[in-house]
Amino acid sequence: MSDKTTPQEVVIPWEILKQDAQSLAEKLKGKSWKGLVAVTRGGMTPAALLGYYLNITNIETLCLSSYSGRTQSDITIVKNANIADQGKDWLIVDDLADTGQTLRVIKNILPEAYIATLYAKPAGKSLPDVYVKDFQQSTWIVFPWEC
Repeated sequence: MSDKTTPQEVVIPWEILKQDAQSLAEKLKGKSWKGLVAVTRGGMTPAALLGYYLNITNIETLCLSSYSGRTQSDITIVKNANIADQGKDWLIVDDLADTGQTLRVIKNILPEAYIATLYAKPAGKSLPDVYVKDFQQSTWIVFPWEC
């Protein structure tokens, strides 16, 4: 017998994703944002939903690359966001705080920005300012746009 744990896979359906994005929007209401930064690619859909729910039309992208399939490597900045003041009063949106590697890079680029993710795992959960649901580190999350 092997003592290795097989990662659990959780498929997030569109309806649940929309509900979780609405819950995240409720936590973000009442703040005045200069705009929103979608972290590509995973943060694009949650950012679009939050843009609608929070009536934010000023949307930038921060394009990072670190995953090839299910393997994470060093992060490459493909396109930086055109944001002044170190991100002050800007909302950064990503899908997941997993290992924290991506969010650490974002915090270095835009240290004054407010970071929101839909989901968080133990290794990354201290990095977003707000998120909706916790998952175990070994859980592989399959988003609806990946199906």
